[in-house]
Amino acid sequence: WQPRAKYASCLDPTVEDVKRRCINLRRNFPGREDRLLLHFNGHGVPRPTVNGEVWVFNRGFTQYTPLSVYDLQCWLGTPCILVFDCSNAGRLIDALRAMLCSGADGLTAQTEGAPTLGVDVIVLAACANDEQLPTNPELPADVFSSCLTTPLRMALRLACRNELFFASEALIDALPGSLGDRKSPLGELNWIFTAVTDAIAWAMLPRSLFRQLFRQDMLLASLFRNFLLAQRVMASCGLKPISSPALPSTHNHPLWDSFDLAAEFIMSTLAPIRPAPHITSHATAQTQIPVSSLAAATATNATMATSGAGAAAATTVTVSPNAGSPCAVGLTAASKSVPGSGGGRSCDGSGSGRPCSPSPFFAEQLAAFDVWLKDGSAERTPPEQLPILLQVLLSPTHRLSALVLLARFTNLGWWAVRETLAVGIFPYLLKLLNGSSPELRHVLVYLWARLILYDPSCKHDLLRDSAHAFFADLLRPAPHGATVVQLLTQQLSLFIFSQICCQLPEGQRACMQVRLPELLANLLRLHLPTVEGGVDAIFEASHHESMNASQGSPEAGPSRATVAAVGGFGRGATDWRISCSSEVVWWVCICLGRLGAHPLAQLAAQQVDLPSLLVQSLHLASPRLRAAALHALIAICSTPSDVQQTAGGAGASVHGGLGSSTSIACRGGIEWRLQLGVSALPTLAD
Repeated sequence: WQPRAKYASCLDPTVEDVKRRCINLRRNFPGREDRLLLHFNGHGVPRPTVNGEVWVFNRGFTQYTPLSVYDLQCWLGTPCILVFDCSNAGRLIDALRAMLCSGADGLTAQTEGAPTLGVDVIVLAACANDEQLPTNPELPADVFSSCLTTPLRMALRLACRNELFFASEALIDALPGSLGDRKSPLGELNWIFTAVTDAIAWAMLPRSLFRQLFRQDMLLASLFRNFLLAQRVMASCGLKPISSPALPSTHNHPLWDSFDLAAEFIMSTLAPIRPAPHITSHATAQTQIPVSSLAAATATNATMATSGAGAAAATTVTVSPNAGSPCAVGLTAASKSVPGSGGGRSCDGSGSGRPCSPSPFFAEQLAAFDVWLKDGSAERTPPEQLPILLQVLLSPTHRLSALVLLARFTNLGWWAVRETLAVGIFPYLLKLLNGSSPELRHVLVYLWARLILYDPSCKHDLLRDSAHAFFADLLRPAPHGATVVQLLTQQLSLFIFSQICCQLPEGQRACMQVRLPELLANLLRLHLPTVEGGVDAIFEASHHESMNASQGSPEAGPSRATVAAVGGFGRGATDWRISCSSEVVWWVCICLGRLGAHPLAQLAAQQVDLPSLLVQSLHLASPRLRAAALHALIAICSTPSDVQQTAGGAGASVHGGLGSSTSIACRGGIEWRLQLGVSALPTLAD
């Protein structure tokens, strides 16, 4: 279950043994991010009391002694996880809730800073307070613990044993491959199981609870994925596992059928289909063995564990039966490592080399997401396949399709971006920026632009991981000329840099590290000739049309060229390259205007001759481009006194730019005239 975890067993414990082990664990992991896990496996011992007590041995191992779960929690400290695999386990949650709210004696009020059940203290119980664990020989004796520790094995036992297909125990145990190899049958099934349980939790839980349980702690997320499976397996026995925080029932979610279908597909490639033997229902064939007889044959044991939130290593504590008891045999069989984990690529695990066909599960889920985008997006309810897209991003085969679907989803508006961030897409997209293939770059830039547009705080994560260098590489000129797609990608990259530079000194310093002023100067040199010829022609055409309209010409009315000239970009022009180049020039000016507040950026701008390029931009026909260029010119030339001598030519550039701009002031729109007036005030004062 957790191969990197650190486990400490406490077998046949006394009260003093449990106390000493819990206190030592908390002493070794004192941080608030270290969550300890205590797993109590109480088979064959008396049931928990209504006062919230479990049973351990006395010092002489002659009788059982009650141990309060409140004392367990106090010894473990917070944060912690308590797992109780015993009959009437719901009593322990009820008692612990009452004691945490009112104190151990039930009389005093809860003190300030006391742990909160469901947040600091998380509890998983095998059944409700009036239910008894199943004793069906077809199931492991510790079926709840088996679901939590060997989930894939239990899921396959439930999914692949029906009237149409039966997978033997040996076949399930001999699955080839490893959990980390998604190309092997074992790894692919584990991958699908993770995607399905995440999607079910996303669909059924409130967003805040989903984020707490499935996105903040790796150990907690893995445990609750397995708990969703436990709900399904225990429901087949007529039982209902409970937890704090409480989770709704998910055992009948439709996505479980998708998992069953995928599991049957993969398992059918490993062995020929044969008729299933007679299977007795778990809910009706429970052999009632008296608890007292089990108690005579076995005693109580304890195991404990801890995990850092999201850390690679964890320490786990589990309370389990004696190794020689009948119940312990079931636990050992359920917890043993899966053979064949060294796994080759053959389906049968025999080394024959017979190829194994991948499951169509993820392709089908992508198709379902595409159908939702076409027909169901107007409802503003996110599709249940959204968390599955995160898992698809891990596969190079479907990665591009998943990113395109995700881009189409975020294009629906702010609510779609909010849902995308809530499902936990951010770490995946951040990782893809490192070493992504060329065909993914355009989609990644679009997604990041959407995220930063609706959540500007994302730029801090970009800076922390130095991922902004990815966007700087996209601003470098293409060796064979830029296509329209590359021009659009440059626009989005410039938008991202404009947000990074906006009133953020560390962002401005990061831009200087990737030599952003030099990149911006190269873009201006590349695109200004295209814009000067193209936009001027559009401006003259629109001016001619406006004259015709004023003279009563039949062509009167706002044409596409007129709208383009007023907008300042030539958006309606047929030459998309001119339009895209205009956008690039505008965003370059915006970036310079926000980057110019940094003294080093001002000096770098002088070195790459940016002022003269901006003065050249003041003669463009578009008022919007001229206003942006003037704004950038003032920003990079308004140097502080300590660098005024180094940038001595800046003042002349500003004065010259303003002087030349007055000759075309009459042609400008209100944006240009307003920016010209605001920018001229400091110059007139000098």
